[in-house]
This record gives sequence, structure tokens and C-alpha cells, in this order.
Amino acid sequence: QSIFFAVITIILYEQKGATFQTYDQNLKGAVFFIAMTIAFGSIFGSVNAFNSERPVFIRERLSNTYDTTSYFVGRTIATLPGIFVIPILFLSICYFAININNSAGIFFFSMLTACLIAWMSGAYGLLLSALIADAVVVMALVPVLIVPLLLVAGFFSPLSNVHDFFRPF
Repeated sequence: QSIFFAVITIILYEQKGATFQTYDQNLKGAVFFIAMTIAFGSIFGSVNAFNSERPVFIRERLSNTYDTTSYFVGRTIATLPGIFVIPILFLSICYFAININNSAGIFFFSMLTACLIAWMSGAYGLLLSALIADAVVVMALVPVLIVPLLLVAGFFSPLSNVHDFFRPF
């Protein structure tokens, strides 16, 4: 899946003979597309994973085998390598092909940012799947809950245009 979306990203945002305005627009679109691909992939992955683990978690919790904090800390530490592989693979494939910036420092900072996006998105998916038992309902709610956050986060309009009520989000 990462390879497929990386190829799509390269096809959409390759920078051949572009003017500065086109390059700037493509660069912003590419960064947004990369962030959303990583975020949604991580959210949906964590929703599916926890819903399959839910019966075991409830059984173990009711038998006082471990407490909730131990489970979630252990689960988070155990899944960190897997969470980081997908964004690293995705970004490694398309970063230089779409000519984001050929600087090693910016590349590794982008890798860190992509890993943090994946980690936080996975936590958001885990939160939703812990609150709502039905995976189908959670899958339907993810876009409904994420898109408004995108609208007020400054992706589509400057933060100066966002109403004060939405700033904490």
C-alpha cells in the first residue's frame, strides 16, 4: 500500500519544468497528500488492530492480569517499530522523486515528522476504537471527525481566518 501511494504521489507531484508558482503549489499539495496518507493509514490500522484485540483485553482486564495503563503502554512500545516502518518507506520512496528538498537535515526532519504523524494518528484511532466497540462505526466516523479538524488547522485557510472558538482544535 505504501509503495502504491508513493507511486501515485510521484506521478501527481513530479516537478518537471515547473514555474515557481506551480512548484510551490505542487509542493504544498504533495506535503499535504503525504501527511494525510500517513495519518489515515495509521488511524485505520490502529482501529482494526484494537477491535480484534478488544475481547482479549476485556477478559485479561476483568481477571486482573494487568491494568489498563500497562496494557496500553506495552502495546504502544511493541507497535512503535511497525508504526514507523510505513511512513519511513513511503517518504523514502517519494521524497527525492518529487524534489521536496535535497538536504539531509530536512529529509531526516521530514522523517521524524512523518513518524510522529503516524504515531499520533494511531493513538487517535486507538482512542476512537476504545470509545466505540463497532469497527464499522469507527471507520465511518474517522473522516467525519478528521475533516473538520483539517478545516480549522490552517491547511485550507490561514490560521488568522479561523474563528477563535476553533483555535484549541
